[in-house]
Amino acid sequence: MKKCVSLLLALFMVLTMVLPAFAAADSVYIYLRPENFSAGSWTLTENEAGAIDGLNLKGKIDQLPKTAIPASAQVEIPKDGEYYVWARSMDHDTVPGTRNYQVALGEKVLPKKMATHGINGYKWELAGSVTLKAGKSFLKLLDTSCYYARCDCVVITDNKDYIPPETEDKIKAEIKKYQPKAADTAVANTSVPTEAGNEATPPAGYKETKAPEPVDKSAV
Repeated sequence: MKKCVSLLLALFMVLTMVLPAFAAADSVYIYLRPENFSAGSWTLTENEAGAIDGLNLKGKIDQLPKTAIPASAQVEIPKDGEYYVWARSMDHDTVPGTRNYQVALGEKVLPKKMATHGINGYKWELAGSVTLKAGKSFLKLLDTSCYYARCDCVVITDNKDYIPPETEDKIKAEIKKYQPKAADTAVANTSVPTEAGNEATPPAGYKETKAPEPVDKSAV
């Protein structure tokens, strides 16, 4: 009897280790880079220090969010489920959090303001989650500050336990596996889908405020 109990316990322990691995292997991962977006009023910039391969999307600098047009990407969602969105953004410890933006996926504007981590450089932040049906959906970057917002990568996944890697070589390895072709994700700027965060429409409740001038002009 004791032998049977021991075998059952051993089997249980093996299953608890193996089953999550199978679940993770079946998970959805979509990595979006600047070239996957139709830029809207954002600008694709090169040679940006700290950005992956030097590429990022940079928001406007006039502090007028009502005139901003989202950067938009079309994505193919393979199955129904809850999807989590991560974005890798630039912030500084000089007036931190003022270079912010938000992410919309499908019909939902995700609540967290991105680029508010307060660290000099790029860092991943979890924007939130949304329930999606299988099929085409649209992800948008909403330039809610129009004050030097920067983003160099976005991840969509149904794996709630997934955390994107921090080192550039590991990020590039994930991009190589999970980035769709730019031709499959681009959206014509003249026909942005009428979903959450359409042209010149900040998220509900957003208040337009002037960001303070940075002490160090180079830290923008």
